[in-house]
Amino acid sequence: MRILNLAISLTILTGCQSQMSVITPLAPEPRSNPGVGAQHFVNGKWLLPNTPGIKFEAGTRYAVNGVFVAEPPPNAEIIDLGGAWVVPPYGEAHNHSVDSKATQPAAQRYLDEGVYYFKNPNSIRSVTQPHRAHWQQPDTLDVSFSFGGLSKDEGHPEVLYRRLSGFGLYPSVAADELDGEAFYDVETLDKLNEKWPKIMASQPDFLKLYLLEHDQPTSDGLPPDVFREVVKRAKAAGLPTTVHVETVADLALAVEAGATEAAHLPAYNLRYAKAPSLSQIPDSLLQQMAQQQFVVVTTTHVSTSREYTASQYNTVSQRQADNLRRMHAAGVPIAIGSDTFQQTAWNEVQTLRSLGAFDDTTLLKLWMQTPVLSIFPTRAIGQLKAGYEASFLVLDCNPAETFACAQKISAGFKQGLQLTGKP
Repeated sequence: MRILNLAISLTILTGCQSQMSVITPLAPEPRSNPGVGAQHFVNGKWLLPNTPGIKFEAGTRYAVNGVFVAEPPPNAEIIDLGGAWVVPPYGEAHNHSVDSKATQPAAQRYLDEGVYYFKNPNSIRSVTQPHRAHWQQPDTLDVSFSFGGLSKDEGHPEVLYRRLSGFGLYPSVAADELDGEAFYDVETLDKLNEKWPKIMASQPDFLKLYLLEHDQPTSDGLPPDVFREVVKRAKAAGLPTTVHVETVADLALAVEAGATEAAHLPAYNLRYAKAPSLSQIPDSLLQQMAQQQFVVVTTTHVSTSREYTASQYNTVSQRQADNLRRMHAAGVPIAIGSDTFQQTAWNEVQTLRSLGAFDDTTLLKLWMQTPVLSIFPTRAIGQLKAGYEASFLVLDCNPAETFACAQKISAGFKQGLQLTGKP
């Protein structure tokens, strides 16, 4: 298990009856790449950090072993960026399309679209784990994995994986071996105690937990007592927790228990979107989410593949847009994720644009912040300054003026290694 460099402090919010943990990251650390040596990047227009809107500054950057440095190193290779615009790479905070080396074509599509960081919040452990090191190299997509998700007997994702297994998609894993591979049935505390050592032995980057209308007797997710216990144990182990939520009640439990993020925005389902009590996030909950810096992954593109009429999709999209606007206004962290197997984060970005919840500047900043916000929170990525990984995209035009420029990528560098194009 990769123990995260996190400090955990407890705080009590006014009007909240339970104690909640606020996780504060310490100084991030970069991954180096000794294979590239010293570099001097010239003639670039570099995105300025922590400014209103999107602003660029013409200038130069230095890097040694794939990490930006403040002073010019000796014998540096000079790389001319030709006056292009330079931004950090993007992220995909929720998809399942990359796991083993066999999924390299899907990974390459992400790299071509400027997405260098990917989060897979449920995969088959024995299919994924042997290839884990492959997804941690300078020339590959960087992926964080939860492996099997924690849920209840015959719940989600068990039903899904048993169906896929019946189609012959995972011939190396027998149907009776899926528990402990694709999911963990921890419906009771006794089952959790029994399976917890195996969960930890898989060395996940984070844990995926399932809540599906937990307050209903027909729920396909974890009971509240087990859910709270898992979150408690995950915190003790330094592991973030990503929670599949369906309703506002699920979201409220995840926040109250001190989980890290929601894998979905409530209301991608029409039945929920039609009922404000199930899908409209109350202001009081938004305030709590903002104070805890509880992350929400968008996944709005999921709804576009449903067989909805125009009127039905309008109901769903309006609820999604309202929640997103109010979350952003309240200061809730938002990450970009698609959860659509044959699609990518760029499809999610396009759907978010169609919702009109954010202006283009805000949306692009959310996409660039997604990697460190949700995927690799302890890595020095996402900023173009000394001490951070020399990973960036070279754009042909200014994305602050034309949003399509975000995909006009003439070159990409990851930890100093040029992946695509010529600057």
